[in-house]
Amino acid sequence: MFQWKSWADASMSWIRRMNQVSKIHWVLRSILFAIIVHVQSLSFADDPKVLTRPADDEVTTKPELGKEEDKSAPANASKVDLFGNQAALDKIKERSDDSVAVRKIYAMIDEFISLKQRAGLLTDQKNSQMEHLREKQKEYQGLETEYATKLGELANIVQRMDRLAPALNLGRNNPQFQEYSRLKIARDGLQATLKQFPQRKQNLPREINSGQNELRKTQQQLIAISKHGYGLIEGWSSVLSVLEYHPRRDAEQIRDRCELKLVEYPNVVPIRTILGFAHLHLNQPDAAVDAFRGSIEDARHDPDFGGMIQERCQLGLIWGYLDLGELEKAGGMIAQRKKATSRDYELIVCEGRLLRQKGQSRKAREAYRRAQRIDKAHPAAYRMAAEILIDENDENTTTIVTLAKMACERDDEGDFRNYLTLAAAYDQSGEIDERDKAIRRAFDVADDASRSVVEERVETLLAAPSSCSVSSP
Repeated sequence: MFQWKSWADASMSWIRRMNQVSKIHWVLRSILFAIIVHVQSLSFADDPKVLTRPADDEVTTKPELGKEEDKSAPANASKVDLFGNQAALDKIKERSDDSVAVRKIYAMIDEFISLKQRAGLLTDQKNSQMEHLREKQKEYQGLETEYATKLGELANIVQRMDRLAPALNLGRNNPQFQEYSRLKIARDGLQATLKQFPQRKQNLPREINSGQNELRKTQQQLIAISKHGYGLIEGWSSVLSVLEYHPRRDAEQIRDRCELKLVEYPNVVPIRTILGFAHLHLNQPDAAVDAFRGSIEDARHDPDFGGMIQERCQLGLIWGYLDLGELEKAGGMIAQRKKATSRDYELIVCEGRLLRQKGQSRKAREAYRRAQRIDKAHPAAYRMAAEILIDENDENTTTIVTLAKMACERDDEGDFRNYLTLAAAYDQSGEIDERDKAIRRAFDVADDASRSVVEERVETLLAAPSSCSVSSP
């Protein structure tokens, strides 16, 4: 008995020692784990990128699967393209060296495209509204006839049901019983439809009136778009005029942009019209005539910009015919246009040029005088009248100088041609110092793209280059 007790006491003592060892082991493990965590935290603290939140422009995204990361992109690309308009920003950078006239044309083209797209959507909406309105009007007009027809159908069904009433006692499988059931369903449906007629008769006029109002709003929006288009033409007539000068570089840029846009938007007629004027400024009358003819043909089928474009195209086409020497065609178009309006400044200037090319200088000067009375602020008629007198070596040099000076005084755009004409007028009157001043002024107002043209015309003006002390500034 004692031995068993001694063995039990020994066993319990061993178990207690093992428990103490286990507790010690657990404590040691906890201490070791704490040490490891502390060491790791110290190593992370040495790297500031770990403990600090990355800036927005440092956040990177992984490329899509199968694509390499674009390392050429700036770190803050997301800020550059904040509104998803990076392409527009690139275009702005490309245009940074463009002239004011070219930027105007680019903006004009984009605006016409936008207007045309809006007009297309509104036209589709208008057509849908008109179709819906016609259906409602047709429904209202045929309402009484429809009511009478439905009433007749109901009477016919009731009569047939009366004849089949005895079949109700024959059972559900009887054909006459089944026919009676079908007629009953049809009768109930017709009765429900007829009950709706009074409400339909009351609602349809309201729906028609509402549809007419919506259609009227859409038509007003289309009219507003057309007016806006007219405003573009009127406000930027200088870039759509045969009387204004555009350097070759500008004209080439405008031509290229128009050709590019026409591939994508062939139904935007004003773009082809602008292309025609670009060809005129590039001394490409054949291409200009083709562009204007195409615009006039397309304008006949364009309800949005057709009217305004035809007027500009006709003037451009007249000038193209004059450049080609097709005086009969130009004269016929001028006569036709004069029937519609006799106070079109550019048209009268075209007529003056036609008469001059025909050798009718006196009539040409009279045409220019009429143009001056229509628009006293535009320089072209004064300059072209002076050029006639210069070419004819007219002895009335005072008049020539006066006309050329009036052209320069009315020149808001800095057209070097006016000052070259003034230089030629002073040259003819023998006022060499004033001539040299006018030549210098022509160089001053000419942009880099036009300077070579000025130099060529100055060389033509000066029979002996040594007689002029002017050098290109």
